[in-house]
Order: sequence, then C-alpha cells, then structure tokens
Amino acid sequence: GKLSSYSIMMAPESTFLCDVEALQFLRRHNIDLNVWVDQGVRYVSQEEAALPTAPSMCQEGLFEPLVRICEQAQGTAFKCQAQRLREARQAGLDLNAWVEAQQGTVGKEDSSRSEGADQRRRLDLSPSDGAALSEDLACRKAGLPKLWRMLKEAGRPLVVHCGLHDVLFLLASFEQRVLPREPAKLAKLLQDCLPSGVYDTALLHESLRHLRLSPLRLSDFVRTAREHHQRKRGTELQFVLEGLTAQRYGSGLHGQGEELIHEAGFDSFLTAILFSHLQDDNPSEVSQSNNRFYIHKSTDYLSLKLPAGGNKMAFSSKVHDGEKLVVATLCDQDAQENTRKRISEARRQDREYDFFYRKIDDSCLLIPNCEQAKLVKLAAKLPGVEWKDFYSWQKGARQQEAYRDGIYRPLERSRRFVGTIKSFSPQKGYGFIVCQDCFRIYGCDVFLHQLQAACFQEGQHVSFVIQCNANGQPQARDLEEQWFTGVVRTLDVRSGFGRIACPTTYRMHSVDAISRNGQLSDDQVGGCIHFTASLTRGQLLVQQVRRTLEPRQEDDRLTVDLVNQILGPCREGVLQHPDRRLTRSVYLGG
Repeated sequence: GKLSSYSIMMAPESTFLCDVEALQFLRRHNIDLNVWVDQGVRYVSQEEAALPTAPSMCQEGLFEPLVRICEQAQGTAFKCQAQRLREARQAGLDLNAWVEAQQGTVGKEDSSRSEGADQRRRLDLSPSDGAALSEDLACRKAGLPKLWRMLKEAGRPLVVHCGLHDVLFLLASFEQRVLPREPAKLAKLLQDCLPSGVYDTALLHESLRHLRLSPLRLSDFVRTAREHHQRKRGTELQFVLEGLTAQRYGSGLHGQGEELIHEAGFDSFLTAILFSHLQDDNPSEVSQSNNRFYIHKSTDYLSLKLPAGGNKMAFSSKVHDGEKLVVATLCDQDAQENTRKRISEARRQDREYDFFYRKIDDSCLLIPNCEQAKLVKLAAKLPGVEWKDFYSWQKGARQQEAYRDGIYRPLERSRRFVGTIKSFSPQKGYGFIVCQDCFRIYGCDVFLHQLQAACFQEGQHVSFVIQCNANGQPQARDLEEQWFTGVVRTLDVRSGFGRIACPTTYRMHSVDAISRNGQLSDDQVGGCIHFTASLTRGQLLVQQVRRTLEPRQEDDRLTVDLVNQILGPCREGVLQHPDRRLTRSVYLGG
C-alpha cells in the first residue's frame, strides 16, 4: 500500500501546565522546543471554537478549570501562557537550553533561590488574560481543528502504539476540554469522533502469543512482526512511499533510522508498517482489539467499546487468563541480578519454556499463562525465587503498602462514602467535604485536592472513597456525582416548584429537596424519581432528574488508579510523559 507520514508540531494552548521532565525527555530525543514554540500550529477544542471571540467570554471564566489547576504548579511542573512564552522567545529565551539546565524542582518555591530565577519567572505566569485569549482564538480556529474535522469525516481507524494517553489527549484538545467521567459516555465520545475505532498495537503485542517475547519497543516490535510475516507468507509486504516520506523515513523500511525514533512522523510511519503486518497475519485478533487499550504495568486492558444490544459495558478486563497469573518474588540479590538471565538460558536450552514475563519492579516478575507443570520445572532452575498466584501476591502487597512506614493508610476500596462539598478554594487548590459517616470514623472533614475536584462545585453531593495521608487524615479519591432516590411529595404547576422526600438527604440536611421550573411534571407527583442535588444557602436544590436509575457500572477497582494516574492528567490538560507516573501501584489496583 501507499504510505505518507507527516510531523505536525501542535503549539501549546493559551495557558497550560507542563512537566519539565517530559520536556527533557523530548530534548533527549532531539525535539527542538524552540521550533515547537515558534512554528507550532496553534489549536483549540471544539467547545472553545464554538464560542464567540468577545473578550467578555474569556473574562467571565471560560478557562477557569485549567487556570485553577495551573495556580498550584509545583515540583517539576510549571505553568505557562503560550503568548508570553512566544514573546520570551522573541526576546532571546532559548527554551532548549533552559530545559536542559533544569535540575530538581522548578516550581514557584525555587524561583527566588536559583541562578535562573529571571527566566523561571518568565515561565511561571499569572492566569490567562481575556483580551489576549480572544485575539488568539480566531486564528486558532483554523489549522489543526480543521484537520481534526477532516480526519473524523474520513471515517478511517486510528492506529496507535501504547496510545491510550494520546487518544485521550486528542479528545480533550479537540473535542471536550473536560472528558466525561462515566465510561459509557467516554466510549460514546470516542465512537462519535472515530467511528471506525482505535487499534492499539501494544495490546496486540500482549494478546498475540507468537509475538510476546519480542520487546515492546516500537522498532523492535516492527522487526519481529516483519520477520514473522516473512516466515509465514514467504514474502514481504510492499509499501510505496510518497515524496518526502521516502526521502525522510525510507531507511525505516530496512530497520534503520534509530536517530529518528520518537520523532512523531517516524513513529507514526513505523506504527503504520507494524499494523499492516499484524492485520495481514492476524485479521481476527486485530478486529477484536478495536477500542481496547494497553495499560502500562497492568494485568488489565481498558475497553472503550460500546456493547451491542444494551449489554453492560466492561470497562476493563484481564489481558491474560486470570487463573494462570503467577508472581515470582526475587528474594535475594543473586536472584534479582541473575533470574532474567537464567530464564533466557532455559528458553535457549528447551523450547518448552516458551512463556514470557513482565517486570513489576526490581524484585517481582509477573508470569502469565504458564502451565503448572512447566512452572514446576522452571522453579527448579531459579534459586532464590518465591512463587505465588497473582491474587495472593496482590493481597499481601496491598497490606504491605497500607502499613508502609509503620503507618496504616488504606484505600477503602469496598466502601463509598456520600458527602457534600463544604468549601473549595481555587486559589489554594483544595477544599473539604462534610460527611457524617467519615466524621464518626476520623473526627474531621475530608480533604479534597483540586485534581479530584476539577468537575465539581461547592454544595454538590458526591460519592467518594477514602485514602489516608501520612498523618492518618482522610482524603477524597475517585469522586462521582451522587444520585438519590426520593418521592415527589408536592408540585406547584404555576411556579414549577416541587418537594421531594428522600430519607438519605433528609438525614444529611433535615430538609426536603426542592425542584424548580420544568424539572418535574404532574404525572410524577407521588412517584419515585432519582435526582442529584446541591446545597445552596441552606436549600437543597435539585440539579438533575430521571425516572429510572441506570444500573451503576461496577467497574474493576483498577479504574480508580486509571482515573488518578492516566485520565486525570489528560482531563486537566497536563502535558506529561505517559508512563512517568505509573508504578507498581497499578498492579495493586486490579
């Protein structure tokens, strides 16, 4: 087939939060950040593009959700306004040199104590100015948003490699600044934007048995897939490279071009070649992987595929047979240094050892789909290794994590609490949730961090799980809008005001919930409804109403970690290297 590849630098948004370690990663792979700022194509989301360009729209808090996040930049993160960054470049700032020179934290707390304080202050900027934003808006409606619309209209599938973070970031950048929290709504958004779906070649790497021993690294995976195709078919797939693609990336067809790795155009070029080989050799497996995503350091994959016939959506599922997941704990230094070598040697000596493993951390390996008899033989060759089934290991690791440093700090996975957002300060970046049940247990209100509160407001009722900090104080995680069940007691048709009796909300606030004009109809009086509500000036006001409550998606608890570690940064517009924050804790989640 014909192949054309393009590299397009997307210019940063008007205000964005970035991580210096992510920028350093790009510099190590020869990405010119000065060109990114100077020549990058600017863009807006569909939501932003649909708004008029009047300055008042910006001044009224159009960008408040992102500004709120940016106000607390710290550690290796810093906040920046793109317009002023471009002005700094024109004044002589070398962004490449600045990024390469950074060591440790670059947050506000360091700006007055470092040699580069002047430059750092130029990057650590105040919230967006409405007039400047509106000037940018008109020119940013063209360019990449137009290209995004063309890609959607073409109806072609999107192919990625380890691309969950990228897909979510695309949706957040070009469609909805704040992505839906409900899995079904997120899946619907993905289907509407990309009707032919997304294929993640990294997930196929895990699910295709004959390719699992290949390194996941894109260039290595391409080479393995090409060699397997040639052995199976007796011939190579032929590609016709067009114009500049042949000139720039032609060497990649022959396994060369290492210096181009992580350049967007070259990586997409390799991904296209890889997918072509996988599709030609394994059409059925490729078809089944539609809208399913590989998750780094996890036994699960993420499914954003809408079910047929109204069936329940499975948000996450095991990549491998859950009954054949084994963890090898490397108990001493000799085992940690030599076990991988011994496994490789066992493979070379006996083809029976065709299993593979994944590294959890330096002391633990995950071994999926290994038959018991083979495992017994393997154990005899690996001294200093303790073997457990995955779920036993996971339970013990969770307990060990809960008592880390001698302090008990469990995440209460099985219980969700219900409370009201008592206060929230965008300037300080935190607030508190009042919850009677939590107060009885902990003797205080629940701390709410801004990353958890991005989509919620003061007075709103939420459900959440609790995780204690190092001081044993409760912190809210995995917030969801809380739905209540009640009976419509009265309705004044003329004014539209009604009263809803609900035991749960009455126990919390000692008042009935009040509906306003248009929320209820005559035929609902005396009937059961489901509603959300917020507390405003002592009144419990109904926000949403529905007659029947949709079944709650009982997702695997892995999704809590996904929201906090993957989806959260995408929702808030944080530019981060996708795997930087993912640790062994993801294995503990599901």
